[in-house]
Amino acid sequence: MAVGNKLGIIIKSKGLTQKEVAERAGINPQTLNNLITRDSARADIQVFMKICKALDVSLDMFADDALEEFYSEHPDAPRVSLEKEKPAMTSRQNRIIELFDKLTTEQQDNIIGRAELLVEQNEEEYKKEDCG
Repeated sequence: MAVGNKLGIIIKSKGLTQKEVAERAGINPQTLNNLITRDSARADIQVFMKICKALDVSLDMFADDALEEFYSEHPDAPRVSLEKEKPAMTSRQNRIIELFDKLTTEQQDNIIGRAELLVEQNEEEYKKEDCG
């Protein structure tokens, strides 16, 4: 799916009109309409960034589609990857996964709930430190 088509789907899913999005982005509604109806990735990057900001979506969600379209038009172009290499897990992280996998589903849910609570508590502590 090219970028324009995906953009149209996102706008509809958010219950917005093209005109509303164009107004929020501060662009000409015809510019947005052309991008969508031509189902194209070809747009000024600044315009596209404004559209993404108006929709509260990441520009990253369109990157793979734009690359796919580019490579379909330029099959001999050198390939680049947008995937970020994930750092290797530490021995502690591996141990947690080993132990977690040995638990029942109910026990795993319990652990997840406790972890979420700890994260919330940490966030509250950071907020107190920032405000204090």
